[in-house]
Amino acid sequence: MSRCYQEYDLSDEAWNWLNDNCQKEQSDPCPHCGKPTKTRLKVIETRHEDHFYGDGPDYNTYLTNDGKKITEVQQEEPWNCGPCHFKCLQDENGNKFAYWPQEAIDIMCGMTE
Repeated sequence: MSRCYQEYDLSDEAWNWLNDNCQKEQSDPCPHCGKPTKTRLKVIETRHEDHFYGDGPDYNTYLTNDGKKITEVQQEEPWNCGPCHFKCLQDENGNKFAYWPQEAIDIMCGMTE
């Protein structure tokens, strides 16, 4: 059995919260008119952690529309042939939110029958 790092990133709830509450930036200008063709979340910082033989999560930090920082952090890291990394969000005061539901984590990590 091989061992590998498995990243499940943020929950849908977290992505929806970021898209509704954080600053965005435009990118990929059209080669003809120069207008941006894509809009994406504005990442102000990315930090990498080594969790498993050089592999591991990148944690992004975003700015809310009112200028507060929101950072991706580790929610849980159960083991299933290697670490399974789940992220949630954390505000400037250290409050975590937008968690993965425990039932989803259990299913994705093979902890249910």
